Amino acid sequence: MKKNIILSTFVAVLGMTSMMAEARLEQGTQELGVQGNLDLDAQDDFELNLDITYGRFIRDDWQVGVKSGVGATGSVLNFDLGLFTEYNFNNATNWVPYVGASAGLASANFDFDEDFKDTADVDFEDVTALSVGLSGGIKYFINDNVAIAGEVNHNISTDDINFDGDELSDSATKIMIGTRFYF
Repeated sequence: MKKNIILSTFVAVLGMTSMMAEARLEQGTQELGVQGNLDLDAQDDFELNLDITYGRFIRDDWQVGVKSGVGATGSVLNFDLGLFTEYNFNNATNWVPYVGASAGLASANFDFDEDFKDTADVDFEDVTALSVGLSGGIKYFINDNVAIAGEVNHNISTDDINFDGDELSDSATKIMIGTRFYF
């Protein structure tokens, strides 16, 4: 009985929040975003990615801004800093799909143990490269100022900065989950 009351209350609150939320992505609105992913089953022990974005809507539904990110595996540390743009397909619901593009600088610092260096066919010099990316995702507005977002992004760099199992690559595709704050 107690479970049913708690579940009913949760559904009612979620329903009221959904009815109150309205995506207002008007010119002048600012957005602060935090998103990331964690893979504890990666080939290199783990993989963690965290992105922080800040943008302003220069027109209704069209945003430009700056982004910064950090990525780490058991042996590689990546940083990136750049600019992004995003177009939101605002509609009459709380679900807002979007597409985006970005460009910036990315760097990779490698710290492999000697046994791995001897067996892998990889150049282990630290590197900085130009990186461009495309993204697509969806935001769910839980109220007027907060949205939960899911995104798929693909980045291509001018040098091999992404560690993928036992080799370096110039591209990476990531699935990210995060939140966006509007003010």
